[in-house]
Amino acid sequence: MHPFLSTIVEEIQVDQLIDLKDHCYVFPTRRASVYFKKYLTEKFGQEQYVWSPHLFSIVEFTEQWSDQVLLDPITLNLELYQIYQKYEPQARFDLFYAWGQVILRDMDEIDKYLVDAKQLFANLKGQRDLEEQFALPPEQLAFLRQFWNVLEKEPNTEVEQEFIKIWEILSDLYRDFKQALSAKDAAYEGMAQRAIVERLESGELVLPYKKIVFAGFNALSNAEERLVEHLTTHYDSLIYWDVDPYYLKDKKQEAGKFLRRYKERWGEHTAHRWVTNNTLETGVKNIHSVGVPMRVGQAKYIGETIEQLIGENKLDQTTSAIVLGDEGMLFPVLYALPESVPTINITMGYPLKDSPLYQLLETIVQLQKTRQQKETKKEGDGSTKALFYSKYVIALLNNPFIKSTAPEAIDKLSADLIRNNRVYIYGDTVLEKLDVKKGDKNKKEQVSIFERIFTGMDIFLDLSDCFNEVLLEVYRQVELENRSTTELDSPPDLQNRKLNEETEDELTLTPLMELEFVYHMLKQLRRIHEVLRNYRQWVELDTFWKIFRESIQSVKLPFTGEPLKGAQIMGFLETRTLDFEHLFVLGLNEGKIPAKSQNNTFIPFNLRRAFKMPTFLDQDAIYAYHFYRLIQRAQQIYLCYNTEIGDTGDGEKSRFVLQIEQELTKRNPHLCVNKKLIGAPMGGTIDVPLLEVRKTEAVMHQLSKFEVDLAEEESTVSEPRKRPLSPSALNTYIQCPIQFYMKYVAGLKAKDELQEELNAALFGNVLHTTIELLYKPFKGQLIEKSLIDKILKDTARIDKALNIAFKKEQFEHHKEGMNLLLKKVIRKLVDAILKYDKNTAPFEIIGLEDHQYVSNIKLNNGQEIALSGTIDRIDQIPREDGEWVVRVLDYKTGNVKVSSSGKKNQSIDDYLSKYFEDPSVKTGFQAYLYAWLYWKHSGMKKQLNIQAGLYNLKQFNANGIIYLRKGELLDYNFFTAFEDKLTALLNEIYNTDIPFSRAEDVIRYDYSELKELVGIVE
Repeated sequence: MHPFLSTIVEEIQVDQLIDLKDHCYVFPTRRASVYFKKYLTEKFGQEQYVWSPHLFSIVEFTEQWSDQVLLDPITLNLELYQIYQKYEPQARFDLFYAWGQVILRDMDEIDKYLVDAKQLFANLKGQRDLEEQFALPPEQLAFLRQFWNVLEKEPNTEVEQEFIKIWEILSDLYRDFKQALSAKDAAYEGMAQRAIVERLESGELVLPYKKIVFAGFNALSNAEERLVEHLTTHYDSLIYWDVDPYYLKDKKQEAGKFLRRYKERWGEHTAHRWVTNNTLETGVKNIHSVGVPMRVGQAKYIGETIEQLIGENKLDQTTSAIVLGDEGMLFPVLYALPESVPTINITMGYPLKDSPLYQLLETIVQLQKTRQQKETKKEGDGSTKALFYSKYVIALLNNPFIKSTAPEAIDKLSADLIRNNRVYIYGDTVLEKLDVKKGDKNKKEQVSIFERIFTGMDIFLDLSDCFNEVLLEVYRQVELENRSTTELDSPPDLQNRKLNEETEDELTLTPLMELEFVYHMLKQLRRIHEVLRNYRQWVELDTFWKIFRESIQSVKLPFTGEPLKGAQIMGFLETRTLDFEHLFVLGLNEGKIPAKSQNNTFIPFNLRRAFKMPTFLDQDAIYAYHFYRLIQRAQQIYLCYNTEIGDTGDGEKSRFVLQIEQELTKRNPHLCVNKKLIGAPMGGTIDVPLLEVRKTEAVMHQLSKFEVDLAEEESTVSEPRKRPLSPSALNTYIQCPIQFYMKYVAGLKAKDELQEELNAALFGNVLHTTIELLYKPFKGQLIEKSLIDKILKDTARIDKALNIAFKKEQFEHHKEGMNLLLKKVIRKLVDAILKYDKNTAPFEIIGLEDHQYVSNIKLNNGQEIALSGTIDRIDQIPREDGEWVVRVLDYKTGNVKVSSSGKKNQSIDDYLSKYFEDPSVKTGFQAYLYAWLYWKHSGMKKQLNIQAGLYNLKQFNANGIIYLRKGELLDYNFFTAFEDKLTALLNEIYNTDIPFSRAEDVIRYDYSELKELVGIVE
């Protein structure tokens, strides 16, 4: 491999070294300067000392020779706003801020491409005016006509009207804005570039270099073209172009779009050196096109591949690079690299926006944006209290920088919020739970950060002060911890690249890194605060956060290290002018490489085409060049893309990978492309052994919690309180014995979460409670049709019962959004149940959910096991013969499935077998168990007439009550047969010879929260 930059160094002769200090080299990036000095040292460093030439990136070159100060984006936006107010005095900065960013980008491009702004923004109406005023070629005039034909039509929408309004003042705004900046000797980048070109061409600016060299450029702006034109004409200047005939000569290849134009324009000019190699069409290359699901999957694949190549001695780490098309993959890659990679150099830095500290500040903002103000109970004083959204309260308290202050109190408060499903909580309550003593608000040092955070903030100064206090407190904590640890440990090392194994995407933060986070956050915060103060600009809280967030977006914490040692990890655009033999490129998906185009502009596409300004087509061509230039000298290339789509993936693989697979392979006979797809099976299950837990002495001790003689005893610290088995527990055993063990014996369960929306369980509980509250006053009375009519007409009473039910469930978040709609559904179901009951009246309520029925079963080993259940409703209705039938009813809001009434002459034992074997009829099993519990409670009377039924609320209008066995009465023989089956089931549970095992039918685990624990992997 012969690197492009080394070619430039080779043309430097020994007799030129004495003047090298007066030479200037300009590259697209600063990274190229590092490698240029490396090749320069390799050629001359061993023989004699060499003075380094002046080395710049193109941005640094502009800053070096500009006589104006380049302002930051926030200051520019405020300057532009002051000019805009001359034309729109009533405009508010909060609304202008987003427009200002777009206008600034457009102005920057207008100057970089040397566009006549007066012509661009001219408000011309007729075709003759177009032809007379614009000295443009016919093709460009055609684009202009298209634009003005659209613009002359009556605007139909507010957006169109706003566009016209802004468009009409853009020319004057551009002129006045540049004048205002010039008066302050200030500029934006494009303005500075344009000024440098004009000063050079006028002779005002003379560069002090004996020789100027540009190298590695592709798509020059018009200002850069004029700069190169002037310097190669009036100075001893060279420009090196790095090209390959594959994309230069083929007009269909977008990668050569700009180079073909420059070749046609400057191809014969002696100052233009065309470094041409034909490696894409003739070079020997091994390309691996690898599709891997998810970002972490790509990182692990690359890590394993590198480890294998190093083990086979096929990888020179000094000529290798890992290129990230998606910079969010940095930490998964660091985690995945093997220990056989002793040294790495990271060029992209740690994004400050990915740090836990930024997430802390973002959570504070979310707390304030979702805050509610509630009036206090004191009447007439007009005071309110801040009520905060618990989701963000929990997120904030569990941020590592906050949790370390009071871990036990925070865990307790978080658990309380989730357990009681408190969607909102008062700020005073949070402070009380955390045992925070309020300080004197007149003395800032006495106010805790918790008190600052959990106080209502309505102006940006409050938020700014809160950020400042929080950051300073974090700094004090980290510094204190650092002092205590460094007495025993060695100083923290920023080179440490070990990752958090739980998240696989976060770097293990050292105290020094945390202090760096705080420093840069405070620096950005105070800079913004100072700018706003200097301009005396008041902003809304949201606008302040937007400004702060966007200023943080560009800040990266640099990694320190030797830039030329070991494997290189860099972003895609940082590879410009650099060459490597081994390439590992990750994140090669559409939208990443090439990147999605940013279309926010006030200058439409056809006007951009007319005035030769950049469009999204140019961006795609630029990315294409950088991609092909990157691989043109490499020999071993791994191109990885994400195969996942949707929210968890990045879409389809990049067009550049497809072009290699389908086009380049036809042009280069020495090119070997290996296509591979890696990932877990898309469907079915992995065949794993059936999991089982043997009933050891320890397991049987855990099972003893359900035994009758221990039911009322208090537990020790090491074991839970003794309790009866529920119908849900027995249903779980029928579905999967191992899940029964995990959930009810071992006590494993999914982590509780705050319920913001009304889930199925809460939905059913609220409905049950509402019906209970409506019928409870009439328990033991004969309920006639007239009474139900009275209840139906009393809508206020029904609504009150519904609200009480929500309060009982501690779910107060039912007055807005989806929850309000679901509340209305419950209300309609309540009406439907009452109307159905009216048709079956009269009846008498015997029992509601306020009573728990308990019964015992004696096992073969003499132990007694307690079973219990809370029955939704027990009533009785009269028959024509004067007898009463007791109905044991269960309200079901989910799917209801029961077994048929049985085949002719089928025994009760055979009929019940399905309910003890098939979990799909679990609702029927539960109803029968409730009926059995009531039968036991009633003394097992032989003459007792009982029916078991289910209110099928999901299809209530169609089915009403579904009676088991089609309403056939459950007699003494039925219940004794059911009890025999129940006894057999419990004997199996307590049989030490039968382990808890996983069911073979994997369909049983489709909706199980413990499916992965039992070995089901999809």
